Amino acid sequence: MARFLTDAAKAAKAIRAELKAIGVKARVKSQTYSGGDSVDVYVTDLTPELEQQVQTICKKYQEGHFDGMTDCYEYSNMNSDLDAQVKYVFVENSASEDMITNILNWLDSRDAGKQFDTDAKVKEFFRDYSMSRHSLARRLFRGYDLMGGYWQAA
Repeated sequence: MARFLTDAAKAAKAIRAELKAIGVKARVKSQTYSGGDSVDVYVTDLTPELEQQVQTICKKYQEGHFDGMTDCYEYSNMNSDLDAQVKYVFVENSASEDMITNILNWLDSRDAGKQFDTDAKVKEFFRDYSMSRHSLARRLFRGYDLMGGYWQAA
């Protein structure tokens, strides 16, 4: 008996294959629930340019978008050329601990980075007492532009 794949599983399989073709290693999960279906794509340490490529690949598998003004889902990207599409595709690009270390080393090597050499200085600068050097590095990874940005120097 042949195995039945849901549309979400088919979309996840197709996304995984396309990402592999461009050399991106990703964990791709599909979910089906009462209100629809979705695909979650988890990647690590992608540059902004490569992340944009991943987003472009993934967005074609999303059927539309949610319009908060009308409180409705709008089907705006129906593509009959694809095997399957889902309501939502989420891409999460996270930083590994090695990347966080590299960002902190880059920050420490800059003259202006001296104002962030301790957790206390980071908290004071951002006036956010939950901030730390580690959370600052995660912000830098996410594209937060500070002193020219980590990605421009990497």
